[in-house]
Amino acid sequence: MVEAIIVILIAFTIAYYASIKRRNGAVAARPRAALPSEPPPQPRRLDSIPGVSAFTLKLSGSNLQTTIKSRRDKSAEYAVDLSAQTCTCPDFVETRTEFEFGDPRRFCKHMVKAAINADALEKSPAVFRMVFENALEMGKGLTRDALFLTEIDGSLVLISQPETGDWINVFCRNRNPRKDGTYSYKRFGFSLSEQRWSYGYGPPGAKILRKIFSVLR
Repeated sequence: MVEAIIVILIAFTIAYYASIKRRNGAVAARPRAALPSEPPPQPRRLDSIPGVSAFTLKLSGSNLQTTIKSRRDKSAEYAVDLSAQTCTCPDFVETRTEFEFGDPRRFCKHMVKAAINADALEKSPAVFRMVFENALEMGKGLTRDALFLTEIDGSLVLISQPETGDWINVFCRNRNPRKDGTYSYKRFGFSLSEQRWSYGYGPPGAKILRKIFSVLR
């Protein structure tokens, strides 16, 4: 009788400790609640700097509605309305309508060509025309980087702020005037990661521009 009781006690003890072990294992295996993650910090926009503003594009002229033929498909042509800043091409319809009226990123290559053909930039500063002419020469629409405007030493400067890329484009007047005293305009490139100007030299006001770019690092 005593032996039977001992056997029962031993079995009960083994079962008791086994149940405790199982409970502990279940607690250890229970996944921890994920801690809320903080959103990644958003890069500062250049227009958060005093003296720098977002570039808003306004065109002038009377002949602002036209059609532009496709360069790839000679049988296709697209309706461009510069007063509404719209085009019927796939590039505009599919990728550029998200940008607001006045945002240069709305301008596909057909709108760029139409603006130049219609002299819609005749009353615009020379640096604005240079941006359009540069895009036309490359056969592209205006850059998809946000464009910002500032003034250095009395001259307007356009700066592109890339969302993911490393290179900033700066559109401004050249260092040296022409023989007649006027200035040509040029595109300069600056690498954020390498902190250097392309080809080893920058535009007029390069030191001021470096300070502006420091907010993007």
